[in-house]
Amino acid sequence: MTDTLEVAGATRSLNPPRALAYSPALDGIRAVAILLVMLFHARVPGFEAGFVGVDVFFVLSGYLITTILLAERERSGAIQWRRFVLRRIFRLAPALAALCLGMLVLSAWTWPSTVSPWLEVALAMTYLSDLTVSPLNVPQALGHSWSLSVEEHFYLVWPPRCSCCQGGGHSRWHLRS
Repeated sequence: MTDTLEVAGATRSLNPPRALAYSPALDGIRAVAILLVMLFHARVPGFEAGFVGVDVFFVLSGYLITTILLAERERSGAIQWRRFVLRRIFRLAPALAALCLGMLVLSAWTWPSTVSPWLEVALAMTYLSDLTVSPLNVPQALGHSWSLSVEEHFYLVWPPRCSCCQGGGHSRWHLRS
């Protein structure tokens, strides 16, 4: 008996994809990445390249998200893009909202140079705070949230790209909302 099924010219595996198993090694890599960023922000001599920690997070995220998307496509034949994006947004939104609320409450005392805390909060909550660096050049009490914005942009672009990647050179959209 074969473990594949051919449907509309595409071969599908009848074996369910293996779930991504928990990997303590990935937690270790994350810990090193966090440490690099913290040492950079603390201005510890010798750790001027803290951006490497952010790069490591982006690479890990790309690996994990790609694995999730490809497993879903293998399992169901399509990627449910809207559900995927909403899961990512709502996973991060509660903590981001708490941070933004705290910033609004404390901004007059802790960040008096912040010209428009409401603008920063709006940009952060809509995952557009990467615009605070350029071109808007907004003072950056929430400037560190730029990496969340970049990641959310990745979440918007990558699922359609993974949907187009079909084996054997096919390039068809299999994207459900």
